[in-house]
Amino acid sequence: MTSSYDKLTMALSYRHDVSGVHEAGVWQPSLTYFTPLSLHAAVAFTASADIAEDRYARTYYSISPADSIRSGLPVYDAKGGMKSWTIGLIGFRTLRGNLLHGVQLVALGTYGTMTGSIGDSPIVAQAGSRGQWLGALGLAYSF
Repeated sequence: MTSSYDKLTMALSYRHDVSGVHEAGVWQPSLTYFTPLSLHAAVAFTASADIAEDRYARTYYSISPADSIRSGLPVYDAKGGMKSWTIGLIGFRTLRGNLLHGVQLVALGTYGTMTGSIGDSPIVAQAGSRGQWLGALGLAYSF
């Protein structure tokens, strides 16, 4: 930690099917480190993972023989486990006021990749892409 204003946050969330489609869920552990660089700038580093249960993986990433005929992709039986991981960097810079009160410009960049049985699914590996970049720019107001 670089100062007494730094913040390290660990979280664990769980999303479960409430519609009855797969009756399974996804666990998501995450870690975020936030540090102010001055009264007018700060950065945060983030890391997270998605861990899918078997029925979730089979529902969304398996390819049945009938699906294979329709899509041209090979038959595949996906298993649960590590679905993906993501790392990111968020930057904050005040435009008016300071980090506690005012308007900030926020920039975000993340990279995530699908892994394990889900990353090996032809839906991801052949028809899609394992890795994804995400960038965003926005305004925030704190009070």
